[in-house]
Amino acid sequence: MDQYTNWGFTQNPFQPSPLVSSESGSRLFAGRVEELNTASRSLYRQGKITCVEGAYGLGKTSLVNVAAYRAFKKYLSKDSQQLLIPARESFQLHAGLTSEDFRLKVYLSVAQTLIERAGEVRDMSFSMENSDALNAWLNDPLLAHVEGGFNIAGWGLKLGKPPVANDSAGFEREGFINVVQSWLQNIFPSYGSGGVVCVIDNLEILESASAARKTLEALRDTLFNQQGLRWVFCGASGILTGVTASARLQDYLLPLVELKPLAADDLGDVLEARINEYVPAGKEFYLPLGTTQLKNLYWVVNYNLRGLLSQADAYCEWIVGLGDQKRPVSEEDKDSMFDNWLQATTKRNYDKARTQVEKDAWEILDVTFGSALKGSFTAANFSYIKSNSFLTISQETIAKHVSKLVTQGYLSASFDEDTIGSGKKIATRYDVTTKACLAHYGRYLSKETHAIEPAIWESGGRLLRGNAE
Repeated sequence: MDQYTNWGFTQNPFQPSPLVSSESGSRLFAGRVEELNTASRSLYRQGKITCVEGAYGLGKTSLVNVAAYRAFKKYLSKDSQQLLIPARESFQLHAGLTSEDFRLKVYLSVAQTLIERAGEVRDMSFSMENSDALNAWLNDPLLAHVEGGFNIAGWGLKLGKPPVANDSAGFEREGFINVVQSWLQNIFPSYGSGGVVCVIDNLEILESASAARKTLEALRDTLFNQQGLRWVFCGASGILTGVTASARLQDYLLPLVELKPLAADDLGDVLEARINEYVPAGKEFYLPLGTTQLKNLYWVVNYNLRGLLSQADAYCEWIVGLGDQKRPVSEEDKDSMFDNWLQATTKRNYDKARTQVEKDAWEILDVTFGSALKGSFTAANFSYIKSNSFLTISQETIAKHVSKLVTQGYLSASFDEDTIGSGKKIATRYDVTTKACLAHYGRYLSKETHAIEPAIWESGGRLLRGNAE
């Protein structure tokens, strides 16, 4: 039994994984009303691809999943004329995955989505009158025929009896794809009917905007123009900006939905939503931290939501290790104990980082965590970093240190290829990671930062008692 079960929760309220397209995911979503509305509107645009961009860990996938699910529910409640069905999973492109293999993977998932969601809809209590697309979906003779549990050999897709006569162990790839396409055309006879919402997530895995462009261009005519499918691209800052430069894709792409960090004032709603979701009605619960501590931790991880949830979970695990007799109960005790943990954790991270990061690289991080850059920069900022530090090295050497910080996990980077076609990758943007935030805050508390401009730690949050002022 884990600590959260002992504390009255049905599961970990600080799970950093993305929210899914479900009723639970919808209830857990908090804040970002404007971005959610923008993403939701874009899903209804016929023949267009929704693009969501932002730094890692901000909640891009959660935003899209919830937008798709709420669009699905709007159709069921007759508040929309388009049937949008969120796919059961998001997709990722990676080196070595051919466009044909990816295409098959999408159609396998779409088939499963239509089968699973049909069963889900049948379990709901609502009127289906005047819902042509819905009725076409639920009553499609081929789709209804395969709801059962037959495994197409080698592909792992559980269907009922194959919808075409075939005595072999499964049937050819194109035969299967043709069947799924017939479902989509029957359910969505026009582009305005809607479609299955498919998300290509984490485009930064391809490492460069150029690689993303080439892969997506190869899929344009075989997938992105498929009637009955609605597409969303999600990627870290810089990747989708590069993708939109593609002449073959730009007319299909909607303006970027750029995700900013969740407002700190929304953290209370995030915590309340997770308590309501994971604590049975009327049951008492316990947490060793509340909104005040979450806000301070959010500031330390530079407003990264995933980093916040991960470190909140780490703090709870630390509290468990102290034993029930020492866990904080009063707000004052929670505040004091949280400060003790944060000080020990960040200093421990800094002590470990000092064995890896070179002196000049620390100078670069000191400027990066300054009030101007606030944790993000590009190669164009190298001269700024040099002039706002005590570095006596060239910009080329700065670039080498930055590259090593990426390798060590203190910076994340978005890449593209150079414009002269050499195939050499160049970084378009750098962002500090949670690992860097914890180490640098420990450095700041140790009063070892060495930069001309003030650090972001000097405003926006609450410093630990008795430390740097």
